Amino acid sequence: MAYNTRGSAYGFQGDMNKAIEDFTEAIRLDPKFSTAYCNRGYAYESNRDYDKAIADFTETIRLEPNNAMMYWCRGVAYDRMGEWDKTIADCTEAIRFDPSLAMAYGMRGLAHAKKREWKNAIADYSCAIQVDPKDASAFLGRADVFAATDEPEKAIADYAEAVRLKPDYAEAYCRRGDAYTAKRELDEAIADYTEAIRLKSGYAGAYFGRGTVCLLKNDPDNAIADLTEAIRLDPKQPTVYSSRGAAYAMKNEYDKAILDSTQAIRLDPKLPDAYICRGAAYVLKNDSANAIADLTEAVRLNPTNPEAYANRGMAFVFKNDPDKALADLTEAIRLNPKHAKAYGSRGMAYMLKNEAGKAITDLTEAIRLDPKLGEAYYVRGIAYARGRDTEKSQADFDRAKKLGYKP
Repeated sequence: MAYNTRGSAYGFQGDMNKAIEDFTEAIRLDPKFSTAYCNRGYAYESNRDYDKAIADFTETIRLEPNNAMMYWCRGVAYDRMGEWDKTIADCTEAIRFDPSLAMAYGMRGLAHAKKREWKNAIADYSCAIQVDPKDASAFLGRADVFAATDEPEKAIADYAEAVRLKPDYAEAYCRRGDAYTAKRELDEAIADYTEAIRLKSGYAGAYFGRGTVCLLKNDPDNAIADLTEAIRLDPKQPTVYSSRGAAYAMKNEYDKAILDSTQAIRLDPKLPDAYICRGAAYVLKNDSANAIADLTEAVRLNPTNPEAYANRGMAFVFKNDPDKALADLTEAIRLNPKHAKAYGSRGMAYMLKNEAGKAITDLTEAIRLDPKLGEAYYVRGIAYARGRDTEKSQADFDRAKKLGYKP
C-alpha cells in the first residue's frame, strides 16, 4: 500500500517513471492489487506507452470484471492508438455496467466521429448530455460533429453552451470561431479566436484561425502577424505556411509566397492549397510553366477545387493559349458559379480569340459579382474600345483607375 501511495504522489508531481517503479513494486508485493495495476496503467498512458497501459487495464478488468471505469480507461487508450472499434466495444461494456457513466458515452461518441459515423456520434454525445447536462466536453464533441456535417448553426449553439458551462474553455471559443468562419461571420470569429488566445497562452490553432479570418477580410498584414505566431508555436503545420503564403501573395510579395508554399509542400506533398498558392504566385510572376505544373498537380490532388482551374486558366491566358484557358475557366465557373475572377479571366481569354461580345458578357458578370474588380473594368473598356463604343470604354477605364487598378 505504501508503494502505491508514494507512486500516486509521484504521479501527481508528473514524475511518471518513478510512479511506475513504485506501482511495479506494489504489484510485486501483491500480484492481485488491482488499484496498483490501474494506477500504473494511468502512468503508462501519460508516458504514451499505450500497449503497457492496455495490458495493465486489462489485468485490472480481470481482477475486477464489473469495473465500468476500467473499460472506459482501456477504451481511451485504444483511442490514442487509433483502434476505434475497440474503443467503441470497451465503452459499450462500460455503459452496460454503469449506464450513468457520461464519459463513456462521450468517448464512444468521439470514436464514432473519428470513424465518420456521424449519427451514432450525435446519439452518443446526446446521451452523455442527458446523463450529465453540465458536461461541457459533451457539448463540445457534439458541436464538432455538427460542424463536420455542415450544420454551423447547431454547432455554434452547442459551443455556446460549452462556454456557458465552462467560461474558460479556450477550445470551445476557438472551434466556435471556426464555425463562425464557415458562416462568414468574420467579426464574431475574430472575437472568439481572440478570447481563446487570451484564455490559453500559446494557442497556435487560435492564431491560425484568426489569421485565416484576416485573410478573408483582406487584411494581409494582420494575417501574416497571426500566422507567423502560429508557425513559431507549431512549425510543422503545412496549412499555416500555405495560408501565410496566400497573405504574402495578397501583398504582391510573390517570392515570399513561393517560399511559404514550398515549405508547406515539403511538410505535406499532398496539400492542394499549397500548390494552388504557389501556382498563383508563379502566374503573377508571369512564370506560366511552373504555374501550370503546380496547378495541374493541385487539380490531380483535388479535381473539385475551382481555384486550381481558375488559376491555371489564367496561366494559359498569360501563355496566349485561349482554348485551354477557356476550358479551365469554364470548369472553375461550373464548380463555383459565383467566381468573379474566373469570369474576368474567361473574358480575357475571349479577348485573345477576338470575341469581344462574349468577353463583355463575362466581364460584366465578373463586375456584377465583384464591383471592386478593377481589372475587369479595364479589360471590358478595351473590349468596348474594339467595338468603337468610346463612351462606355472611357467610363470603364475611369472606373478601373478610381479602384486603383494599374495595367
